Amino acid sequence: MLAAGIAHAQPAPLGPPTGSVPAPGPNYAPSPILTQPGPVFVPQRAPAPAAPAGPSSIDQQKTQSYRSGLQQQQRDLERQGVSPANERSREIQQELNPPGR
Repeated sequence: MLAAGIAHAQPAPLGPPTGSVPAPGPNYAPSPILTQPGPVFVPQRAPAPAAPAGPSSIDQQKTQSYRSGLQQQQRDLERQGVSPANERSREIQQELNPPGR
């Protein structure tokens, strides 16, 4: 008898909750946003920047710095009295004035 008394002591299940807002009437139509396919708005994209025609300014700076260093080496060799026919002097000349340029 004790087991039967415990089984009856459990509370009855509750029904679904009810809100204070009444349900829409039969004249309810869903919003066009919900019924029409596609995005709500189309994001605007900025036009892509034009690609530079030549080397970037950083590349130009590196090239100019490299050329300045070669010119300085050439002046140093001339001050030391090194002949323009010297191997290093010729290499510098070839770098400063490459063929086909």
